[in-house]
Amino acid sequence: MEINDIETIEKVKQGITCEFEKIINKYSRLVYSIAYRLLRDSDEANDLSQDVFLRAFKFINKYNPEFKFSTWLVRITYNLYKDRFKTKKVLLVQCITSDEENNKSYEEKFIDHSQGPDIKVENKIKSSQIIKIINKLPLNYKMVINLYFWGDYSYEEIAEILEVPIGTVKSRLKRAKSYLLENYSRLLEKWK
Repeated sequence: MEINDIETIEKVKQGITCEFEKIINKYSRLVYSIAYRLLRDSDEANDLSQDVFLRAFKFINKYNPEFKFSTWLVRITYNLYKDRFKTKKVLLVQCITSDEENNKSYEEKFIDHSQGPDIKVENKIKSSQIIKIINKLPLNYKMVINLYFWGDYSYEEIAEILEVPIGTVKSRLKRAKSYLLENYSRLLEKWK
């Protein structure tokens, strides 16, 4: 953990609550990224991110500085996701669009200098289908895939976040990869 994080957390623990804004500014992209990969909905991801920081603030005294602060936040994100959506079914697959599309200039939106429209549409369909495959995974496999490939976490960090042994992380990752490979292979056959 960086010295700045330790100092900031200590100040928050001492009651200087405005220091928590530094934590939010530093880690909001990470938390939102994990939440969005789990939910595939920007509004839900924003809500979950806010809840994560509220929970972190509320329980900042329980944080153990022996571990990375980012790992603690990701664990909170994962636990809140599980708690919030245990009983509520959420549509995890949507059309792949983003708020960034609304902020682009006319040229960025409508003039494409790269691939032809047929290739672009085909790639978007393929991406959507791959996301569908990932979202069909059981939660524990999906979380390992997200943390490992998109979060760039090590086996040890994932084990800490999910509170499982490293062997379990390796096993889940292997099973998830096998599932993805099998289903992706079927898609490739369709695309030929």
